[in-house]
Amino acid sequence: MTEAATQWISYFNPTTRLSILAPDGWGGSDLDDGFRLWGPPETDDDYRSSLSFREGSPAGYPGGVEGLELLAEVTLSEMSEQYAGFALGAEDRFWLSSGVPVYVRRYEWEQSDPQRRFAQIQAFIDAESLIRVNMATLAQLSGQYLPVFETILRSTRIIPR
Repeated sequence: MTEAATQWISYFNPTTRLSILAPDGWGGSDLDDGFRLWGPPETDDDYRSSLSFREGSPAGYPGGVEGLELLAEVTLSEMSEQYAGFALGAEDRFWLSSGVPVYVRRYEWEQSDPQRRFAQIQAFIDAESLIRVNMATLAQLSGQYLPVFETILRSTRIIPR
């Protein structure tokens, strides 16, 4: 799968009021606080690259750009302590066409059982409440899936209630 060759479909989740573009043929499920999507099996044990969008602000979250920066700082510290082989990649900030700020972090980490290295994108979207986005793939598939994840993230639209 390459980002350019992917057929895209529109997906709307009524819980989060988010509309995104997603690769045609990906599976999905609704969660109490959002939704999850996953790609085709990629390994002998059926590992699938996946992403989730979940709504909910942590206690004391002040909101806005300043809130995103504070949350990014706190979670970076937690992740670097908790994830084996944690390696921070790029960080980015942008505004969705819906007029809301987004903080994005790319990173890798290692799992010991089974032994795997993951490439992930974590994003925080400051909408009416905080939207936490987690996108994960195996590190060896990052060239294939990270561009797809970026397209999905940047396609995100907040639909007013």
